[in-house]
Amino acid sequence: MRVRFDDFLLDTDTPALTRGGHDRPLSRKALQLLAILLERRPRAAAHEELREELWSTASSSRRSLSSLVTELRKVLGDEAREPRYIKTVHGVGYAFCGNANDTQPLKLDSLLPPGSLMWGERCFILVEGANLIGRTADCHVVIESPLVSRHHACVRVGPKSVSVEDLGSRNGTLLQGKRIAKSTPLKDGDLLNVGPALLLYCAPKGPATRRRN
Repeated sequence: MRVRFDDFLLDTDTPALTRGGHDRPLSRKALQLLAILLERRPRAAAHEELREELWSTASSSRRSLSSLVTELRKVLGDEAREPRYIKTVHGVGYAFCGNANDTQPLKLDSLLPPGSLMWGERCFILVEGANLIGRTADCHVVIESPLVSRHHACVRVGPKSVSVEDLGSRNGTLLQGKRIAKSTPLKDGDLLNVGPALLLYCAPKGPATRRRN
């Protein structure tokens, strides 16, 4: 859960990156990227693998990934041409090339997003707590259809479980083809029908299920 390299310390429980005991501001995605590269070291992580783990889909652009690498290098004081920590492996991806020591077993779960909903090519990263699905702009997943209620359904992400419930919608919510009447647990690969939308629930990938090079 804690990895030290030079005077930097990554703590995935917090999660935070510190240098000399002082916080170094990084976005959550950049922290997650650093944790993945540290876990893979010294092996390189492929572009497609990183995009899939960071955004739950491999279709995110390379520009999005490269911007995270740029953010990470800036905070670490690293240079792309003469890297001390983040090395570009041309045609493959990125690798952590510095010396690092695990002060405790590395745990990435706290940095992983709590699952996602896929709607065709669109990916909606879930957040802890309530994730509304409906027709209005305040919903986490907006489905513009007269068959969908303003607040149609809700996916709730708790500390240990994820569930879905219908919010009294006119046309109902279907889970695996069956209309639900109460809060129902979600598992990886479950399909939700909300009006014309077919949503695929993707659970977060823990260390045991992550693909390896």
